[in-house]
Amino acid sequence: MARRERPEMAVFIDFENIATAAESRYYTLDLQRLFAELGRRGRPVLKRAYADWSRFTKYRDELLRHGVDLVQIYSYGHKLARNRADVRMAIDAIETLFTRPEVQMFAIISGDSDFSSLITRLREHGKFVIGVGVQGATSDLIPALCDEFIYYDTLITPEAEEMPSPAASAPEPSPAAPAPEIVGTADRYRRYLQDWGFVLLEPTTRRMGLTRLFETLRAGVAELTLARWLERTNWEGLDLDPGGRQELGWLLLLGSGLSFGSLPPSFFTPIQGVRVAGLKRFIEAAESGWIRFLGMANWPLEPEALAFLLGLPVVEVESMLRGMVREGLLVAEDGTFRWIPHEDPLRGSVFEALRADLAGATYPSGITPSLGDARALFEEGMSYRRDRNFPMALERFRLALRMTLDLWETRTPGVGPYEIRWRAASYCSVRAGELFNNRRDFAGSLPYYYAFIALMIPGDPVWEKLRGLVDFMLHYALSAFFDNQVPVTSGPFVRRLLELFHDADPDRAERVREWVAQVARLNPAILGWLLEQLTGVEAGEEQKEALAVFLRGQIRG
Repeated sequence: MARRERPEMAVFIDFENIATAAESRYYTLDLQRLFAELGRRGRPVLKRAYADWSRFTKYRDELLRHGVDLVQIYSYGHKLARNRADVRMAIDAIETLFTRPEVQMFAIISGDSDFSSLITRLREHGKFVIGVGVQGATSDLIPALCDEFIYYDTLITPEAEEMPSPAASAPEPSPAAPAPEIVGTADRYRRYLQDWGFVLLEPTTRRMGLTRLFETLRAGVAELTLARWLERTNWEGLDLDPGGRQELGWLLLLGSGLSFGSLPPSFFTPIQGVRVAGLKRFIEAAESGWIRFLGMANWPLEPEALAFLLGLPVVEVESMLRGMVREGLLVAEDGTFRWIPHEDPLRGSVFEALRADLAGATYPSGITPSLGDARALFEEGMSYRRDRNFPMALERFRLALRMTLDLWETRTPGVGPYEIRWRAASYCSVRAGELFNNRRDFAGSLPYYYAFIALMIPGDPVWEKLRGLVDFMLHYALSAFFDNQVPVTSGPFVRRLLELFHDADPDRAERVREWVAQVARLNPAILGWLLEQLTGVEAGEEQKEALAVFLRGQIRG
């Protein structure tokens, strides 16, 4: 009796979708296992993969060895052609449906809901449709429409010896709930991070986002900064709002994966290189950013609570923690980890005037430093500032900052350099304004304007708290430098800087250059932000380029 032949199969691969999703979770796409699994169900007589192959060069040779036709989908500028890939793949599948009636099985390798109509049409014509996608990156609609759906995750799990179940199979049992104390600790971590603006992206979305960023970096962009990187990366198909993209930037800023050379890291500092090799290390370095942020704020770091918070296996979190121990950042203590570095956030001569003010601060009778009191004083200060009651705001801010520093010295959980910078910058903004506007002490106000500038790291969580003050403070800082001989104006500061840089009075223009050089010594990252702002100013290109060249020179020192 003749052996029954396997049915003929056509395989269509939305390669960007499956590769990006697989890499974000498993760091690579295992083509050998994918094609072996498809071969168990049918005999592939046509295999096509659709992508911009300049982005997936590492897979091309292996795909060709498997007999896959590589269909090039070109990208234009920085916008990737995912929609064009979807359309081309659907057209080819429908053409195969009508020109090759002997093909009885169609494998659609994608989790994209855009293929739902194609799957429906294939089944209407009596074809058996198999879908393949990554858990967490597959539309719920796709498994429901397919005759059979294979989660790629089951192919790379060592225990998965049997064929994946069809789409209608029962869900896997839920893992055991963590202990209440672990949940409680994770909740404290979560509240602290959310207070600072972290959205805590779920694991699949953040890893897919980091993979997109890694692909952009690998493609190479001249004068790349985090801000440009986030702007130029293709986010199509990811549920990632501006807050989520900002969080990815914060993680990269906090993590150990990027090198900024000798310049302070910021969203607008040119990236000099990557300190880690490969996507896996890149993602781990970024995800350690949350742990570093918590550690700097003196939180005891408990592996199981961190794993629950971040949606990661405990072994991965423990690996990150051990890596930070090797870096000299953490020390292990009875199953937890604590942050070691404890440098004064207000060190340096630029903070001398601020330090002198704090030395005279005394607590009212009956008050001892506590986290709750420090927050209450600071919130009162912000309320007084909104009401323009600057003397009361100044006193509340000063006491809140003094108390925060005392709590930081005693390693109180929830108090770290970000709290200190936020409260110090808030105090300096009010103190500088009081001296400039009320006392007309322009020279006396300048140290506080400079301290504010030194505390601002463009794009980071403190910057986001105070970004509305930045242009305002720069306007006043420049005016104070000129002893109020340069009037304060409204609007973006960079526009005013451009005007004065090309001032008809050469002495004034030279003094502006001196002021910029002083800012560069305090915080070159601010100049990087101004350089980015300059691109949006309506002015002559030659004038803008002259200022841009000067700013770049000051940034490089």
